[in-house]
Amino acid sequence: MNRPFCVLAAISLAGTALFGGAPVAWAQDQPSFDAAAVEKSLLVMQTEWHGYVRVPATATTGGEPAWRETTAYSLCSGFFVSDQGHIASAGHCVDPESGKDALVEALFEEDEVDNPQLLAEAQVDWTVEGRETGGPIDRAVTVNQSKMEGTVIDSFVPAQVVDFQGFDNGDNALLKVNNTSAPSVPLVIAETDPEPRDQLTAVGFPAGVRDVSDVAPDQINPPSFKTGTVSSQQTTNGVPKTEVDAPISPGMSGGPSLDDAGLVIGVNSSGLQGEENFNFITDTTELRDFMTSHSVPLAAPPTSDDGFPWQWVIIGGIVVAVIIVVVVTTLIMRRRRAKPAAPPTGPFQGFGYPTNTGGPQQPGPYPQNNPYPQNNPYPQNNPYPPGNPQQQPGSGPPVDWGDDTKKY
Repeated sequence: MNRPFCVLAAISLAGTALFGGAPVAWAQDQPSFDAAAVEKSLLVMQTEWHGYVRVPATATTGGEPAWRETTAYSLCSGFFVSDQGHIASAGHCVDPESGKDALVEALFEEDEVDNPQLLAEAQVDWTVEGRETGGPIDRAVTVNQSKMEGTVIDSFVPAQVVDFQGFDNGDNALLKVNNTSAPSVPLVIAETDPEPRDQLTAVGFPAGVRDVSDVAPDQINPPSFKTGTVSSQQTTNGVPKTEVDAPISPGMSGGPSLDDAGLVIGVNSSGLQGEENFNFITDTTELRDFMTSHSVPLAAPPTSDDGFPWQWVIIGGIVVAVIIVVVVTTLIMRRRRAKPAAPPTGPFQGFGYPTNTGGPQQPGPYPQNNPYPQNNPYPQNNPYPPGNPQQQPGSGPPVDWGDDTKKY
């Protein structure tokens, strides 16, 4: 065996010993955050809308316009961003414009009208008002958490809408709950935007999961964690947003999208109808700025230890260990080269084996002793949010990309 090969082998063995013999450990695909810890920050968010829809004469049986009172529900997700009960979600989840669409759609379902084209026209043209003429529709938001150790809400409680951005203006919302049983457990919003091809996990409560699960009526479905990557950074009407390929589904709107370290990089927002995994989350910087503009005491990002420089001690130890292995290997090779050959002990025949041995020595056998040895929190008349052919439950006004945009 030549000397260069021995040196390379020694370095390889040293590296294997120091790093646990697992080169692929440096490129793990799985996120490093604790999903159970994230779940303590998540909330299911229900919004009840109530108002009056003016049905035009062309859509009534008597040929006269009529006002119809109706109620609708939408389901979204949210998450704590402070230990004082501040909640982040998607703006369209609490936008009254979304509520108007939900009320018109609920009216179509009550009358069992199956005409998607007419529904789309009605959501644009029909008048929807509150109790007062020209007044806003009624909105009531309640939130709840999964029953697990560390959560601070065990039943649906009212949440105050502090402020929100419309879908075309950022699609972020800030809510707040008071009198929680303990300080809320916040998620940390990242300080920098993600880059294309970065890994992410979209989290939320899909509305359709309850239809196929055995969860009791008085319990919340476990949240879904769906992984993907950042596809691009886009801007629409001057508003930045992040394109992702994580499979976000209706009901997950308002939930967080997390990077590998568990930091929030955006709020689940929308997708394109008919396009598989072509979804969008809100911009990281826009989300953080929106929260700080309302003086929300955001959870601080994790900081590196500024004390003793252990990382340099570790690196220095690795270098010293490799040098020692190389030096020891070199000395061994030199000693082997300097050792004189033993004199012959008997007559030889040419360059063969000694005649007094009877031929080459055969290896002996291996040793035989081998050393390797509650009550139902959902309202009784609370269906999950009705589907919208263009927008999914809990949706807002369509983005200005055509008729194929949907909100989750």
